[in-house]
Amino acid sequence: MPNAETTNPSDPGLEARVTALETKMAYQDRLIQELDAQAYERLRLIERLGKRVEAMADKLKDLAVDPGEALAGRERPPHY
Repeated sequence: MPNAETTNPSDPGLEARVTALETKMAYQDRLIQELDAQAYERLRLIERLGKRVEAMADKLKDLAVDPGEALAGRERPPHY
């Protein structure tokens, strides 16, 4: 059973504890929002990198199908 000290709303100690908890909660809310924004940005980066990897894999497949055709423009001229 709670004692009279913890249930008295006019208790300055109770008010200080509630204020401290509210302050902590406000900081935690802000931190959660910042972390959420960072997580979202990381997700977007991962998606962009995944698309780049897919594009590079497609290019490698094209090279594997006909490497001579893909490198034809890169050959040295005969006078080298």
